[in-house]
Amino acid sequence: MYCQRCMLLFDGEDKCPECGKTDKLGQPRDEDLCFLMEEDAMWGDMLSDVFQQNGISFTWKQPREGWMSSIFGASFDKRLFYVAYSDLEKARSLAESLLHAQPVPDDAEPGPEA
Repeated sequence: MYCQRCMLLFDGEDKCPECGKTDKLGQPRDEDLCFLMEEDAMWGDMLSDVFQQNGISFTWKQPREGWMSSIFGASFDKRLFYVAYSDLEKARSLAESLLHAQPVPDDAEPGPEA
């Protein structure tokens, strides 16, 4: 199911697990924006670039707690990412690749020259 109010996909319930409403539920259309993830601003900027380079239709919002970044610094800045339903699987795959990549150890042998 899809909640148009919360832009959230979920399974097996007759009401939205976020807002508890039932009147805005239905099947998602290709153009419907769906919540993908919350990410720190630094990673969010990189994710935005990757999505743009790959033609992913998306937007992001700052959560209500965004005021904390103005007081405590950018490390508290978060981004909520929403992706078009038609691009959701591709976006998940790209996000997984970017955010869960294994760093190369400092003592790693360099690879062959191309």
